[in-house]
Amino acid sequence: MQSKTKPLMEREERIAAVNALIVTIGSYDRKFLSSHSDNWRTDRPLVYSRFELRSGRLWYIDKYKEVPIYMHNRPTHNWRFSDGGTLWWLICEFRDFILDGGKKDRSSIFLAANDNYWGYRKESAEIIFAKAREVGFLN
Repeated sequence: MQSKTKPLMEREERIAAVNALIVTIGSYDRKFLSSHSDNWRTDRPLVYSRFELRSGRLWYIDKYKEVPIYMHNRPTHNWRFSDGGTLWWLICEFRDFILDGGKKDRSSIFLAANDNYWGYRKESAEIIFAKAREVGFLN
């Protein structure tokens, strides 16, 4: 009987792609999904949230608390997550992409060109969208 899950290597590639996208999001404007390593000391380097695969299971490591959140089953909002509901929703979209490989429409994330709920400048948003397309997250 053939498994419905994707081969591990494909997932690892998607994890690397999503982590690269998280770094891009965390490198511009409001720097969501990133934090200074000493939290409030802006002279410290940025650390980024990330996904990891441990024993075949998907985990999200929050940039602020550095606590792993089990993501293999689609979780509800988790108290270990240090950002708000909109970013939690995006993290869950990343989770879905990692596990099933399905690309998203640009309108399905909260960084739409005309409805920039994140408060990123248009130029920064376009860089993020370009990275999302490059890594295969967006159509």
